[in-house]
Amino acid sequence: MLVGGAAPAEVTFSLDALRPLGVSYDVTFLAVLLRRRARIGDALYCPKSPRDLMKAASKNRTTEVALGRRSQKVAENESRLVARDLLDEAVAKFLEWRAFSYWLRLCVETDGTVSVSLAATLQDRCPGFLEFAAAYARQHPSEKEFLWLRFLEWADERLFQTPITEGWRHALGYYATRDPRMDQLRAYWKSCRQTWKVQPPASLPSFESWRESAFQPR
Repeated sequence: MLVGGAAPAEVTFSLDALRPLGVSYDVTFLAVLLRRRARIGDALYCPKSPRDLMKAASKNRTTEVALGRRSQKVAENESRLVARDLLDEAVAKFLEWRAFSYWLRLCVETDGTVSVSLAATLQDRCPGFLEFAAAYARQHPSEKEFLWLRFLEWADERLFQTPITEGWRHALGYYATRDPRMDQLRAYWKSCRQTWKVQPPASLPSFESWRESAFQPR
């Protein structure tokens, strides 16, 4: 059944359009967008039978696979622009800063604010970031503040200028998000988030302590 007598508008996006937040190379994120788009479409269009549902699911899966192949091809092409040891070094740096962003998110969500000690850490490790976040908040007063998203945007643009200028930014993100250490990092963050919601720690761990635990072999 169509609402308003018109089919839902097609939603499109590109890898390039997503790059400023540092997630375009993560096909799992793109898959989330596709599923979200599908839910929006479902609100406007109600399939008449299970066959319609199967067709919709198959179409989304086909699109996800195509996006994955395109992302892999772009990464492979870009990886030829950089020596392997330099790419590996950049991946390690990428993972370090992603770990910092996960720790930052946990701290802010647990305390509900940027504490004095956290602000001091940010000023020491990321001079200019708090000013960047404050400026963004002033320019977008109606947006809910997600400090960790602002950090990803700030870090990607300022800490990875070499991959950007030399044209292998996508390759960096593609291989970093598929590194086993990234899976380990995400899993530890999720575990901490679930645990801390029930029982927050008496004192928040330092980044060094949290990172060491996150990357510990399991």
